[in-house]
Amino acid sequence: MRIESSLSLHEPGTADQALNGLARLAASLFSVPYVGIVVLDKDKLYLDGKHGFDFGNLPANTTLCPEMLQDPEILVYPDIAGDEHFEGNPNVIGGLKFRFYCSAPIIYPNGRIVGGICLMDREPREFDDGKKVLLRALADQARALIEMRQLNAQLIEQHRKLSTVDKMFAVGELAASVAHEINSPLLVIAAQAQMLVDEADELPKEFKSSVKKSAEMVLKMSERIGLITRSLRQQLFDGDQQQEKIEFRTPVELVENALEICGERIRSHRIEMTLDLDGTAINCRPTLVSQILVNLLSNSIEAIENIEPKWIKVSAKKATDQMVFTVVDSGPTPTGEFRARWMEPFYTTKPKDKGLGLGLNLSKRLAESSGGSLNVDFDAVNTTFILALPLK
Repeated sequence: MRIESSLSLHEPGTADQALNGLARLAASLFSVPYVGIVVLDKDKLYLDGKHGFDFGNLPANTTLCPEMLQDPEILVYPDIAGDEHFEGNPNVIGGLKFRFYCSAPIIYPNGRIVGGICLMDREPREFDDGKKVLLRALADQARALIEMRQLNAQLIEQHRKLSTVDKMFAVGELAASVAHEINSPLLVIAAQAQMLVDEADELPKEFKSSVKKSAEMVLKMSERIGLITRSLRQQLFDGDQQQEKIEFRTPVELVENALEICGERIRSHRIEMTLDLDGTAINCRPTLVSQILVNLLSNSIEAIENIEPKWIKVSAKKATDQMVFTVVDSGPTPTGEFRARWMEPFYTTKPKDKGLGLGLNLSKRLAESSGGSLNVDFDAVNTTFILALPLK
């Protein structure tokens, strides 16, 4: 199995018992009190295996011999006192006051040096060629352990991806079933609403206007629900179902359509809503864009419903050949693993009863299918989603 080059060599927050064991073995074989197995990952050094040390990682600026990371040969310094290579190093002039240093680089088959195994002592000592051969063998063992760690991480990631594919297929089947179950009563509701619209003129004057308006709203929402279920099924299956036709709509119309669906939730949670929308029309699939906005607004509502203050700001500004929608809420910008995983299907920071973790993933896919993009501004103070769509 080929190791992916993008995989991390170091596992943050984990102690590598295998590399610690190898460090203890080296200390016993060479009768030295200090052994460190360092791993270079993304220009930072980590002490992943150690013996004799009582601290976690070896800071890069206190590395005894940086040449270890460039030289494929074993380096031996019988007495480093006064040696220019170690001049000013805190672990020579102070701290542990090392006198002896020897290191063998850990080299991948492609020639890349990924770290080293280092022997240290507070007393000067000699290190013959026979010991060099043995130290090289230990460095090869360290390389094998690091490769195994990477392979294990790769297998876990592949298993996670396969699990996600299985879940997406299951959700796709469920969506198809739900769409079928929804469409049948939806046709009845739409037919009854149309009947009310047609017969509203025969009602008494005081009822005619309100009944007709309500029936038209039900009819409009029925049509929209049908479009949403078809769009959802298409996105999950990547099928070739007929898509919604492309039309010119202004940001005002698109946002108002979204607010018709989630406006009541905004009002019930007493969320202050601010709109700043450009009047330029864009050529788009209106239901698709409104569905993205509904997902973003719903995400904001659930994030801030239990905090104060509660506000959401939606803006739309023309930028060259794009319309850029921005949805900002009063919650703080997410940190931690959300930065790397927010677009993944089934990833969510919400309680299990608050959703499946598909909303943002689906929104990103819908945006990209329209030639646009959906991103998070992690430099903003408050949670900020940026939806960019082409004007034409």
